[in-house]
Order: sequence, then structure tokens, then C-alpha cells
Amino acid sequence: MEIEDWEARTIKMLREAYGMDLEEISENMNMSTDQVSHILESRKYEECEIDVKTPDTGMEFTIQFGNVMSKIANLLDMKFSPFSEDGMEDFLYQISKRVLHLHNQQEWLSRDYEFAKLAMFAKHLTEVHEEGSVQISIFQAKLNDLSQSSAV
Repeated sequence: MEIEDWEARTIKMLREAYGMDLEEISENMNMSTDQVSHILESRKYEECEIDVKTPDTGMEFTIQFGNVMSKIANLLDMKFSPFSEDGMEDFLYQISKRVLHLHNQQEWLSRDYEFAKLAMFAKHLTEVHEEGSVQISIFQAKLNDLSQSSAV
């Protein structure tokens, strides 16, 4: 069985950063425990390097989350609340609510995945904003025009 670099790196990240055992890795990777064991025992696994960072579980994450959501809200001139009538505002509220729910449930991997999508969205919004105010204004208008059905 040939081992792909991404498989070795992903398994190493799941094991070292998230502390997952063989069964958890197998479930998350959609692989058999034998396949995961084979990778864990491989030279490719031993030699691959990852930037291991234990997930933030307390105030550090809350601050990061607040910073990203604040950036998105400021760039889009929106506020995310459960009472929003705007489709995009409600859509972003639901995503942010899910991230916080996953955080409270200590589901770090799923939380980090969802949060990474928000952080990437904030990064791209910042890039659009830096290109010029006309582009961000057009983008804001288009997002504000989205209906709930097209935002999901």
C-alpha cells in the first residue's frame, strides 16, 4: 500500500495535535484501523513534519473567534443576530453559532474546521477590501441581496 504525503501528515496532526487514538483517526480518515496502523508504523509518517499546535480550548480561542467575527462584521457592515431578516447575516450567524456550539461540546477538530472557513472568509474579505472600496461595496451589496435559500 502506497502512502500519500497528505495521509501521513493528516494522521500525524490528528494524533499529535488532537490526541486521537487509532479508532478515532480511523473514523475521521474513513480508513480501516489496519490502514491507519500501517501508516503510523511507516517511515513516511516518522519523517513527515507538521506544525503541531494543540487546539486552543479556552479564552485564547474565544479571543480569536471574536477577532474574526468582528473583522467580518466590520468589512461587510453587518451584525449577526438570531433576529436578522437578511439572509447573509442569518447565514453567518448560524455558522458562528455552530462554531461556538462545537467549542462548548469540546469537539475541537470540527470546531477548528468550521472556524478555519470563517477565518479564510475574513482573509479574503480583507484582500477584497484592500483592492479598493468600490469592489468591497459591490461585494457587500451582493451579499446583502442574498436570500436565505441561496446563502445555504
